Amino acid sequence: MANMVPIITSALTACVGAYGHALFSKAEDQAADKTIRLGQQLWITLRGHKATKDGFVGTLNNLADNFDDPEAKAKLRLQVLAALSNYPDLARQLSEIVRQSLSNVSVQVQHNTGIISTGQRASNRIFNYGDR
Repeated sequence: MANMVPIITSALTACVGAYGHALFSKAEDQAADKTIRLGQQLWITLRGHKATKDGFVGTLNNLADNFDDPEAKAKLRLQVLAALSNYPDLARQLSEIVRQSLSNVSVQVQHNTGIISTGQRASNRIFNYGDR
């Protein structure tokens, strides 16, 4: 579950960065981009969990007030880790939200000179002339 912490924290941070305190009223907005939408879905789940709601409200408000403060972001990471460790039901819910979000990855580019990999198990191998 610890590998989920950076994903959850990044999505929640992006959501707070986009909306600030308005996160608490805009969490259902369907027009948000994918990362912010993931943060919104995670927030909806966290605020619906009675054991974590109050703590996350304070932490996310603090992050909205102090967005560039590394300590505010660290507090969010620690709180996410504690929630995942202490509430297995919540960890399963958040994990499923992240899994579903990551399974729908797409890329759109105008010009590419390298490899673009998407998906959970994407891998590539580049063959140079003479290699094999």
